[in-house]
This record gives sequence, C-alpha cells and structure tokens, in this order.
Amino acid sequence: MKNYLKNIVILAKKFFLLLIIFQFCRISFFIFNFEYFKEIEFFELIKLFFFATKFDISAIVNFNFLLILLHIFPFLKKNNDFYKKFIFYLFFIVNFFLITVNLIDVEYFNFTNKRSDIDIFKLFFISNDLFFLIPQFVKDYFYILILIFIASFSLYFFHPKLKFDENKKKIFSKNDAFFSTLIFIFLIAFFIILSRGGLNLKPIRVISASKYTKPEFIPLILNTPFTLMKTFNKADLKEKNFFNKKELEKTFSTKRQFFKKNKFQKLNVVIIILESFSYEYIGFLNENGKSYTPFLDSLMNESLCFTNAYANGKKSIEALPAIFASIPALMDNPYITSNFATNKISSLPKILKEENYETSFFHGGKNGTMGFDNFCYILGIEKYFGKDEFLQENKKYKSSLEKLNYKNFDDGNWGIFDEAFFIYFAKKINEFSQPFFTSIFTLSSHHPYNIPEKYKNKFPKGNLKIHESIGYTDFSLKKFFEISEKMSWFENTLFVITADHTAQAEDIFFKNPIGKYKIPIIFFKKNSHLKEKNFSTSQHIDIFPSVLDYMNYKKKIFSFGNSLFSKNNKNNFAINYINGIYQFIDNENTLLFDGEKTISFFDIKNDFNLENNLILENENKKLQNEKKLKAIIQTYNYKLIHNENFLISK
Repeated sequence: MKNYLKNIVILAKKFFLLLIIFQFCRISFFIFNFEYFKEIEFFELIKLFFFATKFDISAIVNFNFLLILLHIFPFLKKNNDFYKKFIFYLFFIVNFFLITVNLIDVEYFNFTNKRSDIDIFKLFFISNDLFFLIPQFVKDYFYILILIFIASFSLYFFHPKLKFDENKKKIFSKNDAFFSTLIFIFLIAFFIILSRGGLNLKPIRVISASKYTKPEFIPLILNTPFTLMKTFNKADLKEKNFFNKKELEKTFSTKRQFFKKNKFQKLNVVIIILESFSYEYIGFLNENGKSYTPFLDSLMNESLCFTNAYANGKKSIEALPAIFASIPALMDNPYITSNFATNKISSLPKILKEENYETSFFHGGKNGTMGFDNFCYILGIEKYFGKDEFLQENKKYKSSLEKLNYKNFDDGNWGIFDEAFFIYFAKKINEFSQPFFTSIFTLSSHHPYNIPEKYKNKFPKGNLKIHESIGYTDFSLKKFFEISEKMSWFENTLFVITADHTAQAEDIFFKNPIGKYKIPIIFFKKNSHLKEKNFSTSQHIDIFPSVLDYMNYKKKIFSFGNSLFSKNNKNNFAINYINGIYQFIDNENTLLFDGEKTISFFDIKNDFNLENNLILENENKKLQNEKKLKAIIQTYNYKLIHNENFLISK
C-alpha cells in the first residue's frame, strides 16, 4: 500500500513538472510574439496564464492517460526495472512530442495567427513540401530547437524517479486491496474530470477560451497539443438550426443572377494571386506607410481598386476555394483537406468552360503542393502547369529565360522563382485559344523568402524579412505586364489581382481581428472605365460573381459572395473564421461570434484599433449583423454537409 501511494505522489510530481514546462512554452510564445499581444495589461496577462492551466491540464491528462493508468492501477508489479524503464520512456516520448508542437507554434503562429490544429498533419499527406522544407526551417528558426532542448532537458533532468523500499517485504492485504481499489476508482473519476476541463455539461473546446479573454488573445490561453487533440478525427461541420427554411432563405441566399441587357462578352480572364501581399506593404493602399510595390502602385492608379478588401482565410490553401468557387473558410480544416473536398461545386472556371473557354492554372511550386493540382480538376480547370511542366518546357522559351542570367531557376525550397515563372506564364498564355480563363499563384514571397542572387540588395529590405521578396515579386509582375501588353489577347482581357492572405505585420492595426485579413482586390482592363478607388467592403468570395457580372453573364450562379459591380453595395460584407470565432465585417462595424452568441461588436469607422467593445450598445445593428452571420453559417454547413454547394436550377 505504501509503494502504491508513492506511485501516486510521483505521478503528481510529474504533472506539476509538465505544468511548469507548458507555462515555459507559453511564456516563450508570448515573448516571441509580443507584438501581437503587447496591448494586454499585466494583471490581465497573469489572469490569462492562470486560466490557461485548465487547457494545459486537459491536454496533459488526455495525452498521458496510459501513463496515468500504469501509475494508479493497484495490482501491477511496479517494483522492477522493466516497469521503471517503460514508464520513463513513455513519459519522455509522449511529452517530448507535446513540447515540440507547442514550441514550433512559437514561430508558426506568425504565419497563421492561430494555434496549429490537425490540418497541419494533413498537408503531409497531400504534399511533401513540408518534409523537404524542414532543413530550411531548422536553419532559419534554430532558436526554436534551443527552446525545445531546454524544455526537454528539464523534462529529463527533473523527472521524478520511482524509489521503493526494496528491503521491505511486500505485503498486500485484503484491506490494502480494498482501499487501493477505492483510491483507483476515485482517481479515474478525478482524471476524467480534469480531461474534460471540469464538471461542465460538455468538455472544454477551443472556443471555450473566449470565456476568459478577448478573441485576439485566445492563442495565448490555448496550447498546441490541446488544439491538435480537439481537431483530431472531428467532424468538419455540424448542422445549425438558427432559422426555419423559409426564414433562412429570406435572411441569406446563395443564388445570384445579374439581369443584363447587353450580350455576354467573352473576355479573357486572368487572376493573379500574389503570395502574402498584405495591405500594409502596398503604398497605394497604405498611404502613410512605406511601399514595397512600386509597380503594383502604378497599376492600381489605372484600375478599379477596392481599398476595404479582406481575405477569407489565413492560409494559401484556403484561397483557391474562396476566389474560384466563392467558398469561404468557415471551419477548422481547409476546404481542400476537409471531408467535402470532392463535393460537386460551382466555380468560375467551370462556368466559363461551359462557355467554351480554355481553362488553366499556374503555380511554380512542386506539383502536388497543397493539393492544388487535384483541386483544380474539381474546379473544372483543364490544364495545370507547375514546376514539372516548367522544367520540361523551359528549353522552348530558352531565348527569354537565358536573359535572366540565373544560376538556377529553382529557389531550392518551394519551386521556380517568380520572374522566370511569370515569363513562362506570359509565353504560355500566348499559345492559348481565346477566350481563356487562367490564373497564376506566385511563391517567392513565401518563407524562406529566397530571391535570385543577382537581385540581392536591389529591393528595399524594410524591417521584416519578407519585404525584400515582396519587392522582387512586384518587379516580376512588372515583367509579366511588359511582355503581355505586346500580345494580341491583352486588350481583351480582364485582370483580377489579389493576395492569398496577409503575412507578418509591423503596424499594430494589421494584427487586430480586421487588420490581419486586409488585402488588395484589383480589377484592371486596358482602355476601360475601371479606374476608381472603391471603399465598400469586399472579400475573396466576391471575385467569382463580380467577374461574371462584369461580363454580363445572365444565368443563375451559386455564390456566398456578392458582385462588387452591383450598384447596391450597402449589403456588402466580409466573413472570416479563426480560433473558433466567426467575424462579420460590413462598411461600419465588425462583429465577433463564438457560434452561439456575439462576444464583441466594434465601430470600425471611429474605433480604428478596436478598443471600445459596443456589445451593449447599438442593439438593432448588432442583432441585424448577427442574424445575417447566423444565416450564412447555417447555409454554409448545410450546403457542404449535404453536397448542395452548387447551382441546382439553371
């Protein structure tokens, strides 16, 4: 009985050690991402760290449940070397994994603004990019390895060891058996309660963190093992029943139709998706800041430019469904890796293909990157051009590409440098039959931000590593337009230029819930009336209906977004989802909703930095926005679950 109680004491010491290490990981997360959390007050931070232990304990108990059973089960022979070694290796291996994923997010958070969930592992199955990039990550973020070493060494060095009185004769009486069994039952119940996060009706979830802090501080209260656990093998969506069918259709509809007198004009459509081109980097948009995009600035002066535009997601993999199929990212898993990836969907390329367009997509990354190639076929895109096609065909464009004087077209990480791939893109387009739909997704402004050796120190470096590569991609875009404007198809082409998502930010505004989604959306057509700064709210999912509206398409389409060419833009909105929180943005306000209730409501016109939560004020406007958001969520979940994300009637 005495040895049994020693086991329980040792287990308690292990948990105390793990809690200290988890807080070390959280402190590291806070320090290295201080710019995102510097608005938090000291006592608020202390309170947050205290409540964070609930999420830490839940993760520790769930991942260590086998270890717990081995410690507290009363009838195991624990006083032998095999048991001791097995217990140690189990403890160390499991918790080394927890430490590692926790500390990787110290840096990865910079790219996603949320704790990693299970979809990061899904990327390994649809693409091997992450595997090949590990050496580069190790090189760039060596300090993460140092943190992992410190935490793991502490786990090893301070690990409490089992010490039994081996000289004492083992006596296990009936009374011992009875009391140890009672203790075992009590401890099982106790640890189940801890794993659930308390005696709540439902176990704590990612969204439960919103109870203890503001939405922007949620990543600080969570830990990565917890978010991995809560998103593993979880249904991507559940049906919502905020409204009956009649009221739902009245509140929000996905059917769009543009009543045009003029004939459908078969313009060529070119969509350019610029990797990580945040609003903050673009001088034309961010007039008080430094510009890293001189060519894009000049092009925007000749374009219809939406200055209040938002990405629907924070990841590259979330951009294609939003831009091409008007499907926002409103679930934990990206659409491409979700259970709905093979749903029948309506999309811009599919509709244009029905109008006898030639359709294609270009991405200079390794073929298979982020599942883009397979998803393109679902979108109705006939031809995919990636790194493999470029390398096979670069001899065909030898005269143009040799002038670049690159040692290697491959950046050594993601794929082909933007300048070379933009030239390939322009030359390849020139071979297409008109009308055509095509798109290019750039990559040089993605970590590790490599640019060709000959361009080093040619573009402004700024204060962030990404800035120089933004300048290089902007220069590459200029090259594309210089080549393309001499070609016969150029004047009959509608260009749409946007970013896939935002990246690292300097200004605190671009780290708040609306600023971290702000991107450019630009429509350009040579010798057209598309020359204006438009301040109405816009988003990725508006691009699909907007292109068709501009071309006088008359048939019904399926879209979660609105046409930006509609005269009535008062109802325009943008929607995002991260850390279990939905965000609904219109021209005046932003509303944050946890799936059940509104938790924040801000006046974005007069409260630029979202400091004054008006949740108890302006009740009518708040309820109006909340109602529409609920209708969008209910429609989204139902359409995807029942595979109705397409137009039923023509």
